[in-house]
Amino acid sequence: PDRAVGRDNFAIALSAPQRALLYTLFGLAPYLLILLMVALGLLPPLALLALLTLALFVPVVRDLRGDSQERIDQLIPAMGKNVALTLATPLLLAVGMSLERLL
Repeated sequence: PDRAVGRDNFAIALSAPQRALLYTLFGLAPYLLILLMVALGLLPPLALLALLTLALFVPVVRDLRGDSQERIDQLIPAMGKNVALTLATPLLLAVGMSLERLL
């Protein structure tokens, strides 16, 4: 659909499996950074609360596998989960950091 209306971007140039891999790699980056920063003492241990959103991330990655990327109607649930993930991760990170200061 995007190409048909003249949109051309990096994600369109990739195949569906490549897009899924790219999303997975970029999606894992915040979790790895949080783990690293806690391990280095740059974030408090309660910042690990943000990792709870992995429960949302895994189903999104699973939804992106296969042929669902070719049919937008099958991607809508994954997009909704991705929005929740994008909002919940920094929120839980902030809650963890705030709780650490209060305790």
